[in-house]
Amino acid sequence: MKGIRQQMGFSLRDLSAVTSIKYRTLQDYEGGQRKIPEKVAQRLLAEQVKEQQIKAELIAAQEARLDREFPNGIASAPGEQEPEKRASQTKQRAKFPEKTRKF
Repeated sequence: MKGIRQQMGFSLRDLSAVTSIKYRTLQDYEGGQRKIPEKVAQRLLAEQVKEQQIKAELIAAQEARLDREFPNGIASAPGEQEPEKRASQTKQRAKFPEKTRKF
């Protein structure tokens, strides 16, 4: 249950508010003091699916808006590198970190 809750980005209090399950009851479920009833597990999974659908809809709406506003894409700022180049340079820096000064 904790994994699902964290994947959704909810705290115990958030999940309690969304599912109308008492905070302390959720703590007991996560701590193993109480067995999670099938009905509660189904409700959690339904919330997870609902949350994923909302995120997908928001992303689609945002992409559609960007496509409308910038039909030719968004130009890079002068001097800004392409994301692929930036990522490869970051990986190289991770392999060979710069020396740090000790004061």
